[in-house]
Amino acid sequence: MKMSRKAAWSAAILVGIAATLISVPASQAAAKACPQWAKDYCVIDKTGFRHTAQTNPCLAKKDGLRILHAGACLGPICPFDGPQVCSRNPDTHKRQTYNNLCLSDIANATLIHKGACK
Repeated sequence: MKMSRKAAWSAAILVGIAATLISVPASQAAAKACPQWAKDYCVIDKTGFRHTAQTNPCLAKKDGLRILHAGACLGPICPFDGPQVCSRNPDTHKRQTYNNLCLSDIANATLIHKGACK
């Protein structure tokens, strides 16, 4: 019995999908899956470039990005005062109080919480 082109094409697609599913164990496939929601995060990539990206923490990690905080990046010109924030200094890896989120951003510091560090 001869298959139609459509049936042959469908069969080839199903064989390809099956081969893909069989070659990756379910536990590995689940471990590699990230949620598909995204929102604005201020991120820094491996080259040190800081920018706003539509992502989530899982996707950011897979893409080699470090999240500085939720929301768009601020700066490069910042007011000197404002609500203080506690962020992790990227050079010393210690908590440091910054005069505002914008100053924390331009230092590429990772936000820990709003308010001064304790």
